Amino acid sequence: MEFLISYGYIGVFIASFLAATILPFSSEVVLTGVLLAGASYWPCMIAATVGNFLGGMTCYGLGMLGKVEWIEKYLKLDAVKLQKVQDWIQDKGSWMAFLYFFPE
Repeated sequence: MEFLISYGYIGVFIASFLAATILPFSSEVVLTGVLLAGASYWPCMIAATVGNFLGGMTCYGLGMLGKVEWIEKYLKLDAVKLQKVQDWIQDKGSWMAFLYFFPE
């Protein structure tokens, strides 16, 4: 974490990007460290927002590369069950994605 804090705004961007992907990473620690080191608030927020957005879009793009055949083959899922999940996501997935970002 200290490594990213020493990079300032770029460290906040990298930490936010990594936290928005599938990696378990806490960008809040880096953001707090950079702010406590004397960085300006708004540039930190912009770096964190852009990093988080691009990390999320990276995950979305990787998900779009996947194929149903791969899911069935490698995860050993039944085609009927997979279709049920796809139908559920098609119906309620946008609400779940919206509610996911609410604070706990």
